[in-house]
Amino acid sequence: MQQETTSKLLQRIEKELITEKAEALIEKETGCEYMFMNSRLSELALMYKILKRDPQTLTLIIKKMIPYIENRGEKIVKDEANLANPIAFT
Repeated sequence: MQQETTSKLLQRIEKELITEKAEALIEKETGCEYMFMNSRLSELALMYKILKRDPQTLTLIIKKMIPYIENRGEKIVKDEANLANPIAFT
């Protein structure tokens, strides 16, 4: 097989199996949000490793990550135990 053909085939496969399926994977019940909430770091790493082949799909993960980080940070900041002992909190 020629190098040019191999390259074109790989691009087509990546488009069909990664780009076209990325949003469905991220939005699944066991997708990114589930992985964030349950500290499924190895699964997140695998998803990143796959999706980084098409950088535009990473924005889909970021869109899920930002609200998670904001909500998690807000819970930490508003936690009564943390407010009661600011030195331990910091």
